[in-house]
Amino acid sequence: MKDVCAQISEEFSRTPLSGTLKHVRLRETVLSVIRNGLLKPGDQIPPEQVLSGAVGLSLGTVQKALTDLAAEGALVREQGRGTFVAQARAAIGEVWQYRFVERPGGPLLPIDIELLRRRKVNATGPWLGPLGADGESLCEMTRRVIVNRSFVCLSRFYVSIKRFPALMKIPTAELNLNLKVLLAEKFGEPTLSIDQFIAVTEFDDDSCNYLGLPKATRGIAQHSLGKGVAGQVTSYQYLAIPAGGYLLQSPSGKDTWSNL
Repeated sequence: MKDVCAQISEEFSRTPLSGTLKHVRLRETVLSVIRNGLLKPGDQIPPEQVLSGAVGLSLGTVQKALTDLAAEGALVREQGRGTFVAQARAAIGEVWQYRFVERPGGPLLPIDIELLRRRKVNATGPWLGPLGADGESLCEMTRRVIVNRSFVCLSRFYVSIKRFPALMKIPTAELNLNLKVLLAEKFGEPTLSIDQFIAVTEFDDDSCNYLGLPKATRGIAQHSLGKGVAGQVTSYQYLAIPAGGYLLQSPSGKDTWSNL
């Protein structure tokens, strides 16, 4: 228990969040210790009074942080026993935006993935809100998604370089697969849920160029937020789906036409 307190205290002092409420800062510290494997599912969190003394925060602030984490599902509070790291939920299966069929109820069509570009980006974009503050370095992976060896979509996948620095060095061949599986297996960051947003839009010039389409081509743009422990966003993905004859299968089992 002393080692855990020391780790939390060290992490809390090493990564101050300027202007952040104290209980939020402690919450982020505990999550970081869990993600780093220093606290594992079933491990007990130090008693509130002990933790309060270790990080130099009031008892009320510590209680607020732990209560928030329990509400988010990262911790479990048991009357008379204490507070424990929640058991990890199973990671989700294959991302549903890659599930295409020819007809309702038909078999899933084969998918091939080809990495086109990997780079560090600092430009502003819709990914910066969920993944971090403006200007934070992100790893962008642009990949071609080929459905049934004929229908081509474009994926841009973003993660924080600070959080996943090794992604910039992993061999290209290892990136031609489900990246959420890669995050789970190599970094211990399973994707437990995905929030998805879909709109009919005009593709940007870069997307049109990669897809071999005329400028200003319209299609479906799907934005996905991959979430891990306590609902924290770990990845952002943009998928450009042009007009085509296949069905895009949603997680509820309902099918949405991808030909506009």
